Amino acid sequence: MLNIHDIIKKSRVNGHGTRYTIWVQGCDRRCPECFNPGTHSHNPNKVIDVRALIQDVLNTPGIDGITLSGGEPLLQAKELSILAKAVQGAGLTVMIFTGYSKMPSNPDVQKLLRYTDMVIAGKFDPTKPSKVPLIGSSNQRVIRPNNSKRIPNPLTDTTIPRSEVQRDGKKLRLIGFPTKEEAESFKARFGGE
Repeated sequence: MLNIHDIIKKSRVNGHGTRYTIWVQGCDRRCPECFNPGTHSHNPNKVIDVRALIQDVLNTPGIDGITLSGGEPLLQAKELSILAKAVQGAGLTVMIFTGYSKMPSNPDVQKLLRYTDMVIAGKFDPTKPSKVPLIGSSNQRVIRPNNSKRIPNPLTDTTIPRSEVQRDGKKLRLIGFPTKEEAESFKARFGGE
């Protein structure tokens, strides 16, 4: 079972192409000014069977892969490795955002990395803003655990928008990596997240 914070089935701001994006619930990194502070609690939020999630991903047309974010995905590595293996087996890519700079040697984490094309690694540091859409702060780095080239380097990929607006029921939400000014302007106009 996976403890999930939220899912967006089609996003263009959470990696190259169209991504099925999963934010896991639970984080021990607690980066100052985190983009997703609601993901920090380890209390159950949306508990989903990994097999049901695999089916949903594989039944979502028009996606290039999945992005695992959070919270901290490496804390649920055992279950996410099952998902990542199935996704890669279907020809899709796997990308992870983690607050860890160095990948833990835990066997579950190592198994997850075996089925991962790209990792954006490192704690978010609000004092080191990045101009690259996928990288929140300049101290974060791109890791290719298996030397996979299936996902273009975000440092040179100009196809990724910095942010996008998605409708969630009756409300709008701004997702991705908006500048502070963009986020404040959006909240002033529309409210919400």
